[in-house]
Amino acid sequence: YAAENNGIIYVATEKGFSMLHKAPIFSKKFIGKVHVTELVTDSVQAVTDTACSFRADISRLLIRFAYPVFNPANDFKINYRLLHKTEDDAAWTSSENNEVEFSSLGPGLYILQLKPDAPSMSTVELTNFYIRIIPLWWQTIAARVLFILLMVALIIVIVRRRTLAQYKKQLRQMAILEAERSRIASDMHDDIGADLTQLSIWSGILKSSKKNDNTVLERITNSSNEVLQKMDQIIWALNSFQNHT
Repeated sequence: YAAENNGIIYVATEKGFSMLHKAPIFSKKFIGKVHVTELVTDSVQAVTDTACSFRADISRLLIRFAYPVFNPANDFKINYRLLHKTEDDAAWTSSENNEVEFSSLGPGLYILQLKPDAPSMSTVELTNFYIRIIPLWWQTIAARVLFILLMVALIIVIVRRRTLAQYKKQLRQMAILEAERSRIASDMHDDIGADLTQLSIWSGILKSSKKNDNTVLERITNSSNEVLQKMDQIIWALNSFQNHT
């Protein structure tokens, strides 16, 4: 015969009467340390250390962990957070299935911290799991410096070529302007020579004439004015301020 009263079980046997108490271990919680058990990338690998290294081209990283349960009262959930630097203070996240997945982690050193969600924080021992993501060759500092140097060299080459092209263009424009000035001056010089010859002829005619001939004087005056106008045009054409015209 057995009966229960106030947590005590009374058992009557043929040899006597016994009382059985509930074991106190079932009401005491155990606060211990969380353990990382497996890493899953392209394959599954067991964890034997507190650190691991991966290349930066892994598509995903799945980390599984476990908390030792010694009795049914150990119903703690596990909190985790990922720190990129030691001085970071990221918020804690509760894990429902004792695993966490990360994707597209950049190169650097990360710290995965784990702890049971216990009410007393002072008695909880953190689990620090170090993850090093190794950069690819084009993500290294040397590759970035080389890339910057190549960009600077390319910019210098482009600027130098553009400057040289503009300089050659200016030289061609100057040569064209000088040739045009020379042509204009040569044409006007021939015209002025002809006009001066004409003036000389009309002056000789006027000198040999015994009377004043107004027609000859008028022609000499007109020819002189034309020579002056052509001289002004030559000076204008040779002026460098008229390049835009």
